[in-house]
Amino acid sequence: MKLQYLNYIIFLIFLLGLCSVACVKKFLSILISIQIILVSATLNFYSFSLFLYSLTSWDKIFVFFGLLTIYIFLILIVFYNYFKQTGLYQIDVLKDLNLFKLSKSDWWGEDNN
Repeated sequence: MKLQYLNYIIFLIFLLGLCSVACVKKFLSILISIQIILVSATLNFYSFSLFLYSLTSWDKIFVFFGLLTIYIFLILIVFYNYFKQTGLYQIDVLKDLNLFKLSKSDWWGEDNN
């Protein structure tokens, strides 16, 4: 019964992160929302590893890799904030997300007329 209630709480945390990713427009808030989703995924791995591997050390391995991804993501957020505030690395997220900016010269080469 405890695992069922834990999974309900994990699902609510996941929905909180998913709704905030869908509703927020600032890049830093989206990164924090993705971190909330990663926390819920780590808790989910831990709860199911307790259910499946109750006597082995697999639950500790799942939690280790889950926490590793969360801390790497947290470092990414800190560096993004630092570079944005200091202006050392100018990043324009909306410009970087335009993956397909193709023009006529990209397909046929430069026009030398």
